[in-house]
Amino acid sequence: MEISKTNDIHARRTESLDAYSISCLFQESTQELFGVVDIVNLIERSNLAVTLTNFYNEVIGFAAFLDYPNTSEIDQTEWETTLHSQFDLPRSSPLNSLFLHYFVARSDIAASCANETMRTVFSAVVELQFICITSPAAMTHLDPALSSLFQPVKRKSVQADVSIGLHCCYRHTCYPTLYVRPASIEDNDDLVPLFRSRSKQLEETYGSFFIAEFIDSHDSDHKSLIAEVNGRAIGFISFCGQVDVDLLNQCFELRPFHGLYKPHADDLLEEPGSQTASGSLREEEDGKKDGKEDGEEDSTEEPREAAVAACHHGDSVETFGASNFSSNLDCHSVGNGETTESSKAAWEPVYAGDVNVFCIQLFCIDEEYEMRSVDFLVKAFELFPDRQYCIISIPFLVPEFPLLHSFVRATPKRCSTFPHELFLFHSSALLKSFSVRPVRESDVERLSAVVTPLVNSLGILGDVRQYVSARRDADGTELQVFVAECLAQVIGVAVLREEVDIEHVRSHYNVEDFVYFSHHRREEHARLHHLVLNPAFQHYGKHFMKEILRLSRKTCLYYPIYPAENQLQQQRHTLVTVLEHLVPVRARRQITYPREELGENLPSERVLRKQEPYALCHMSRKLSLEPKVTINARIVVIGASDTSLALLETLVFCSHLHFNNITIVSPHGLPTTREQPAPFLHSSECCTVENLQQMALHTWVNAVHGKMTAIDRSEKFVLVDDRGRLYYDYLVLCTGQQYQLAVPTGADVSLFATTADVSMTTIRNARRQKQVWPDNVFVLNDSIDVQLAVSWLTDNFVNTDGKAIVYGSTLDAYSAVQALITLGVAGDRITLVEPPFNYQPSCFNNPDVEGAVAENLRSLGVQVYTGYLLAQWNEGSVLVQSIYSVSFTSNTKPLEVECAAFFCFQHKSVDYDAFTAINKACLVYDGQLVIDAGYDTNDAAVRAAGPLTKFARRYYADPWSHGNFNSKEVGMQLAVAMLKMFDPTLEIETEPADEVHSLIPMYRSPRVYTAQLPGGINYLHIAKPNINAPLHAQMAQSDYGRVLETGSLATADYFRLHLNMFNSVETITCFTKQIIDVSNLTCLYGLHEKYLNDLQSRFDEGLITDFYSYFREAWCLALFHDRFPNFRDEVRELLMMQGAPAITPQGALGAASLEEAVRAMVDEDIHVTKAQRQAMKAEYEKK
Repeated sequence: MEISKTNDIHARRTESLDAYSISCLFQESTQELFGVVDIVNLIERSNLAVTLTNFYNEVIGFAAFLDYPNTSEIDQTEWETTLHSQFDLPRSSPLNSLFLHYFVARSDIAASCANETMRTVFSAVVELQFICITSPAAMTHLDPALSSLFQPVKRKSVQADVSIGLHCCYRHTCYPTLYVRPASIEDNDDLVPLFRSRSKQLEETYGSFFIAEFIDSHDSDHKSLIAEVNGRAIGFISFCGQVDVDLLNQCFELRPFHGLYKPHADDLLEEPGSQTASGSLREEEDGKKDGKEDGEEDSTEEPREAAVAACHHGDSVETFGASNFSSNLDCHSVGNGETTESSKAAWEPVYAGDVNVFCIQLFCIDEEYEMRSVDFLVKAFELFPDRQYCIISIPFLVPEFPLLHSFVRATPKRCSTFPHELFLFHSSALLKSFSVRPVRESDVERLSAVVTPLVNSLGILGDVRQYVSARRDADGTELQVFVAECLAQVIGVAVLREEVDIEHVRSHYNVEDFVYFSHHRREEHARLHHLVLNPAFQHYGKHFMKEILRLSRKTCLYYPIYPAENQLQQQRHTLVTVLEHLVPVRARRQITYPREELGENLPSERVLRKQEPYALCHMSRKLSLEPKVTINARIVVIGASDTSLALLETLVFCSHLHFNNITIVSPHGLPTTREQPAPFLHSSECCTVENLQQMALHTWVNAVHGKMTAIDRSEKFVLVDDRGRLYYDYLVLCTGQQYQLAVPTGADVSLFATTADVSMTTIRNARRQKQVWPDNVFVLNDSIDVQLAVSWLTDNFVNTDGKAIVYGSTLDAYSAVQALITLGVAGDRITLVEPPFNYQPSCFNNPDVEGAVAENLRSLGVQVYTGYLLAQWNEGSVLVQSIYSVSFTSNTKPLEVECAAFFCFQHKSVDYDAFTAINKACLVYDGQLVIDAGYDTNDAAVRAAGPLTKFARRYYADPWSHGNFNSKEVGMQLAVAMLKMFDPTLEIETEPADEVHSLIPMYRSPRVYTAQLPGGINYLHIAKPNINAPLHAQMAQSDYGRVLETGSLATADYFRLHLNMFNSVETITCFTKQIIDVSNLTCLYGLHEKYLNDLQSRFDEGLITDFYSYFREAWCLALFHDRFPNFRDEVRELLMMQGAPAITPQGALGAASLEEAVRAMVDEDIHVTKAQRQAMKAEYEKK
């Protein structure tokens, strides 16, 4: 990402791929000053590395900065003391200083490169005041390119303990702080063009002299400041001392900030009858970790006009004082964690003091100087010396600007409909005496006062005392504790331990997306257990972690987020207040290793050892000064389908973005991270329980429990359960399709009615009637439904003689039969009733598999009736509380069955409440919600994806919809499309792009189904996204390909492999009692049979008799590696490189690429000599 640009010299953050170009710039003077340096290692371990490029994107310069001196004579943890004792630089500190460890540039423009580098770094790091270089004592002068910027620092003593020199570049020489003064009417001429460049709305509304009139109207409550450079006004900010604090307290959680009032003796801060404030705080934090919101509590009233208005990010602020510091820490909201409030109206404190806040009304600054926006705040508090807080509110869609980097975001209340985000700044945050050091024994009592109100205060204090007494845990694990101080007051604490499971971390998480492990020693990795920081200093959170890394001699920090069920680890790892600064790390897909077959060739037990899954967050040196872009747009996702979960995962794991306002609405909130108590439902393998545990979406996403019942497109809100409003900027509909309550047709079976007597009109009318849900009828759509059903069955059915009816012919219907048997229900107590197929293929789409399943059902004693339609509950009653018999019609005679539990898996369709909301909102609905190829509906603010949707008719693709594809891939592509609206590294799209060709998008990932079938059969089906056509019709096509089978259905070891016309794997079907390696076998999809060890020829020769054992052989494990596709792509890219000579069949060099030569040999079946093989190998290695 580009961070600066001057003429033809561009400055950006360094990438590892720049290393070779940087090494080509090496000069002798560079080595004399900086020594011999490994460029890749330096890039990896630098806090900030800057690459300079020219107009042609050629690397022309490079600089690397670290937070300790570039000499081995000074310890990195003690440099401040050493330099202060030896050199006259008393104001330098870790907060305001960096050290130049390497600089190289093209010799003819080295001076310009040095100037641009220093200007860029001072601009990017707001607190930075000094950039230093240590040099050998014998070196009296730096390189000419640096000598003009770096001045020698005077020694305090001739007899120095270190034989080095020190040179310093000061901020005022490169990117000085702004001169800020009160605004005057004469500034109008400078300011009007500035405002006009940003927006013409003010000038068009109030005229060309609106600034002068605005300044002239100032009084004691309205004041303005100007930032001036070279006599020209380049920035303007105005303040107002009149703030509707009561309205803000209604809409935001401001108790950590004393409600923005001054303390008063008559303040009522605790609810009458409550024990202590800390007790309520503990309940509040418990709620935040629980992660739930109820939609019915949302307010349905709009607030009055915004109390503050202005032109964005943060978290929570508090008074810098010992009296209420602890409670503020506990109330501090981290990231986008979800909150729970009791159903009754929450008690609110009563404040009797005066207002303690002023607000920013208008703000504008020249883009060239916007990184120095914070310079306004020092003067701002001088204008309002009796106020401690400055606030600013911004519309949700306004992009983040640098001023907000120092502000803290106020947490909105659940009932808030305030139209802006609110950010706060406390006057204490102006203090620069922020320091970090190891904890001392004398700090224990002070820390006790700080952390006592926290839920896990005993755990934190226990770790602190363990460090003070032994510096290690009882098992010998290294333990380190650091405190943050300001003006001799403890304002934060952090506890970390050595990461002893680094092999597990590396093998299970994609940490190598951020670091190269080969450049980090094992002892340089640490695990963060606790980190608490005073909210007034929250903008120093990254600096706190940077100092922790320096003082602990670590380079990488890892913070795990465990599921709520793991109480032990929840106590060992408390919620940290810098979570938004950490980078979430994706989990890696794991190979299922055949332990018996591999024997001693198995990977290390450190890698294979089963551990409780957790989500991982990361921080390293090179990320410590890498900013994140905060997105405040309100994104509301309806439904917790596979599509929506993939969307959320993609948004959350964007490492350079931080979303503040993502909300999901679902009857059960986010999916549970607990396993199903019984396998009633099949799995698509899109988002398993382990995947959910490794994402920890509840940490980043707000959850509202309820159903969308209405959409107001003009006011941009959805109605939840007909009671609560949830406002949005972008609405994403991913409700999918669900099983619905079966509706009896009402046919009178006593008159021997048949299915032919029931018209479709009768069925539709029955479905439109409001149905009463009998208490022993179950419609299962997710794991929560399954848990409730299992609980009821255990209490009311399993130990009785009643019979269960499973109605449906879907894969879930067969799974439900097996689940009932697993719970202890005898097969002769289960009846499976299959509705008419209506000329559609069965869920297996394989007659042989269907026959095997039917045979297993017969052997278990399960009665099966095919072609029956639900007619009546009991004896035709309409309103029934509980059913005891069910009647069905068929094409011949009716059927009546006793019933104590009824499971409905008839068919899936769009939820009626969702359909009603969509239809009444005038979103185009044509059997399904109509979208275009870019996921857009007819409303630019509403997007949709998944089985809920269909493509517009202009695409002439009616048989195709998102339901034909892998839901996870659809959700990921939806996220990619939405990121174009938010990600500044991409070309921002404010409105949908015009379609050049009316073509629907095609997705490549396979559809996967796994289930447990009657008889304890494990079933797996992997198939290409396709229209649901009968198998015999597919096999009749001339381009179908070939089917390879091993085992048999009778012995339950059946494996069917379908190769397409190009000999690539297209379909896999497994029907076995063995445990299926689903993750492994999914990797086979799309691979050519040559990758599978020449599969076809081996099969034809009779060398393969069991595909299960064949794909567990050692040679196959490389195919299952999660990075094997990347390896294939890299090899292919090397082979296709043009301009490289290759070997012709005659042994000469002449083909355009190595790939063409290899293909020629394969196509012509030419024998390759040893010399030719060696020549090709040498050509490949040169690439």
